[in-house]
Amino acid sequence: MICIPITARSAEDTVSEMLSASKYADIVELRIDYIPELQNAETCIEESLKRKTKPVIITNRPEREGGKFNGREQDRLHLLQKAIELGADYVDVEYDSIKQITRRNSSKIIISHHNFKETPHNLS
Repeated sequence: MICIPITARSAEDTVSEMLSASKYADIVELRIDYIPELQNAETCIEESLKRKTKPVIITNRPEREGGKFNGREQDRLHLLQKAIELGADYVDVEYDSIKQITRRNSSKIIISHHNFKETPHNLS
């Protein structure tokens, strides 16, 4: 399976890059944490999901886990919840935030944890 991440900084560029990547990828990951303004990120989610031709993963990675999102946690989670409500195929949610996300449809949840210091001893 080939997944191509999209790290564009605007909704227009994200949709354009997503459509191009979809020619080669089995699935596309939209890194909305690269979009600097919340309203633009929400527009990006809406437009991308309307125009997708392949399954989409929506990721909004916070800085603490190696991402670019540096705003309020409630705003970050709002965007992920919005992606679920709009029918994203997959939403990538950090392990420490999963309890704050409500799944209301067929979106699948990818639970992530990024530890840049060591490999955990117990992965079960």
